[in-house]
Amino acid sequence: MSRLVRCAKLLAAIVLAWTVSVVPVFGFPLAPSECECPDCHYKFDGPVPPPMIPGLATGSGFVVHPEGYILTNYHVIEGAHSIKVKVAGQDYTATVVESLPAQDLALLKIDARGLPVAVLGNPDLLQVGDDVFAIGCPGSVCGTVTVGRVANTGVTITVEGGKELHGMLMLDITIDHGSSGGPLVNPRGEVVGITTAGKQGSFGFAVPINQAILLLRRVPGFDPSQMGKAAAELPFRQIRERMNPVTVFLVTDQGRALELPSRYDTTKWPRQGGFTCQGLPPNCYLDRNVPPGLHLVGYIAGDADEKEWSRDRLPPFTEKPVWFRQKCGAWVMQFATSAEAQEAARALSCCRDSVWEGDPTWDCFTCSQARTVIFSTRVATKGVEVTRTVASLLRYHTTSLTCVMVATVESYVIVLVAQAWLRCKEEFVCGFKADEQGLRVERWFVLFGSGPPPYVVMTYDDFIKWATDRDKELLEFILAQF
Repeated sequence: MSRLVRCAKLLAAIVLAWTVSVVPVFGFPLAPSECECPDCHYKFDGPVPPPMIPGLATGSGFVVHPEGYILTNYHVIEGAHSIKVKVAGQDYTATVVESLPAQDLALLKIDARGLPVAVLGNPDLLQVGDDVFAIGCPGSVCGTVTVGRVANTGVTITVEGGKELHGMLMLDITIDHGSSGGPLVNPRGEVVGITTAGKQGSFGFAVPINQAILLLRRVPGFDPSQMGKAAAELPFRQIRERMNPVTVFLVTDQGRALELPSRYDTTKWPRQGGFTCQGLPPNCYLDRNVPPGLHLVGYIAGDADEKEWSRDRLPPFTEKPVWFRQKCGAWVMQFATSAEAQEAARALSCCRDSVWEGDPTWDCFTCSQARTVIFSTRVATKGVEVTRTVASLLRYHTTSLTCVMVATVESYVIVLVAQAWLRCKEEFVCGFKADEQGLRVERWFVLFGSGPPPYVVMTYDDFIKWATDRDKELLEFILAQF
């Protein structure tokens, strides 16, 4: 009996020594780490913009002042890095003077003199059934005129992105996307609205010109009292001849926002990014996801495939609850240059920690101390470089299998993290292993006889199949958008 007591005391001493010495050596925290980002390197005036896929967009507009002031839709120039304008047979580069996104309006300026100018009307005089003419450049063919009538006034519509436009003119004219921003003209040759393409069936819509008065006040010599002064109606030929020289064709390089597959929930990521740090500026979380010193221009993230369960006991291993969870997260980052994307990919390939903890962290030091790389590969094909790493990660009370895929395409970095983990509060009785065999539970200390066989929760092959299916799906979906 005394020998048994001495063995028990020795075992207790070993457990205590392991608790005191081994845990600090590996640098495991005694509690989940708090969100620490004292300096925010990445700051945006508004919401973090999503990555943009380069491309060309076209639209229309019209001249409102001889010195090159042009009115158009905001969505025609939204996110554009350059705006090319063709008016009266000449090509120009335009700058944005001011915009009203809530009204889908923008005022542009080109370096020109002596341009013909559109005459502005009063949309309050319009009645349902009145004739109107929509003029624009669908398919880059300017001077195209579509004739119809006012179907309704004061209409509220929802456009792409969920934004609502109020007080709209509803027309029995279909507005092509290339005609967005063009003039809507009454029979007296006055512009009474700015046409807006929409997905509302066979109807088109236009923003009443009086909603643009805040922008027009930026135009030298603008006098709202002169709007709607024309009295005589004009023949169709004369209306077309008057409007052709003032109608503008616009080409922008705005492209479109890159998306994640539908399975990835981006609503949980405020400001199209990640979790914020409590008590810190809202964009501080980017410091936890992106290496500092790089010019981040777009960021979007989402998570999917959450599966979890808890069991009160896994006999004969433990009487305490055991938790299992698997989840994958996706991140897409756009940098100013491809060289910066390559630099970011090297840093991000190190290790990805706890996707679902609310504190997603790139922490190479902790990873180097606490992980074992099981598999790692790097391939490059057709301009895409992909690094895949599978590691077992051990943290206090927790062990996990983690698969990290980091890909670079031009200036974009695509990251997928698939992770499955186990956790138990009775960590000194039941042990967790994550390796080439998979995730399993086993006894750490057995005093007499042989211990029970391991309880396999998830095999390595099942984990790899799930993770590989996810990263291939993500890559194929994103690359198809370019």
